[in-house]
Amino acid sequence: MAILSVSQLNRYANYYLRDNKNLSGVYVKGEITNLKKHYSSGHYYFVLKDETSSIRACMFSSYVSKLQFDINDGMSVVTIGNVGIYERDGAFQLYVTDVYASGAGEEYLKYLKLKENLEKKGYFLSENKKDIPSFPKKIAVVTSSEGAAIHDIINIMSRRNPICIIDVYNTSVQGYKSEMNICSMLKLADNGNADTVILARGGGSSEDLSVFNSEKICDIIHAMKTPVIAAIGHETDYTLSDYTADLRAPTPSAAAELCSISLQNILDICIRYDNRISLILKNKVGKIENIFDEKDKRFRLAYKNNKYSKLLSKTISFENRINDCINKKIFSIENKYSILNQKLESNNISSIMEKGLCLVYKDGKIILPIDNIEKDNILEIVSLNKKITVKVVETEDL
Repeated sequence: MAILSVSQLNRYANYYLRDNKNLSGVYVKGEITNLKKHYSSGHYYFVLKDETSSIRACMFSSYVSKLQFDINDGMSVVTIGNVGIYERDGAFQLYVTDVYASGAGEEYLKYLKLKENLEKKGYFLSENKKDIPSFPKKIAVVTSSEGAAIHDIINIMSRRNPICIIDVYNTSVQGYKSEMNICSMLKLADNGNADTVILARGGGSSEDLSVFNSEKICDIIHAMKTPVIAAIGHETDYTLSDYTADLRAPTPSAAAELCSISLQNILDICIRYDNRISLILKNKVGKIENIFDEKDKRFRLAYKNNKYSKLLSKTISFENRINDCINKKIFSIENKYSILNQKLESNNISSIMEKGLCLVYKDGKIILPIDNIEKDNILEIVSLNKKITVKVVETEDL
């Protein structure tokens, strides 16, 4: 039988414990005592105990720097870490990687475990996120039709891009039926030919937002073929749906801005392209003129007889033909840009409304055509400086 040294025994025991999957990433609940903060290294050393037992614990400075709060003696916590042996002393201890206040209870532990599982499945990886279209024609909003979130989104979209269609998928956003309703509406929205889906809800307590930590909802978001923006709660609120979505917006209003580009921005882009095209053409013409100047100098030095005159005449003719082609190309581009600019201006909602015309909204969407209006419909008539809410008393075909 082999005789082991103390160092060999401790090393073997340490390897054995660290290779045990059941002791890796383990959650341990207890009270912190004998906390020591090493001045030079920044490591924390403490004892974690309950009513009958205790275990030594170590937390290295790289993990200490990520703590969201200060830990102190007497604090009840839930730690995450790996079990091992400190080989020098043969001491069984816990190597802590994270600490949470235990007051969160069992629900918080479930949240942490689910977050860890979803992270391992790749739900949060940036390479798995889909790009959000810059020019959406249709946006699907999964939220409560009675909440403030949908009104904020409609207001922003009406101002920035009123030609974009908004489909509202009404669902409860809290309560025991909300998980099932949100899952159903997300599936319907994914099959509604929208360019982007916004999952939104206004602010609330952590309990109010807890449904958005559902594993079923995260599974559906991850599997959707349509890009998803999550806009849940306030700027400081984060749910597992936020982590899983292709883009997280701090508020519903911000989600509307992130998935749309205003008509003014479109015009600015056209102007920038026009300037770039003009600059490119100007540079091309300048280079050609420089080439002709250089050739002309060389010809004048090489030929001083009739041959030079004939060659110069051909050169001038060739230069004129090239200039004609360039001028025609410039005229064609300018003409196309002018037509595009006229079309854009003619469809500008502000220009139309400045002529005294009004927009008619039904359920937050512009009515086109007017045949879609029926008796008892509630409509909003919007001009440049006033909004009137009316009820349809009667419709008549003319």
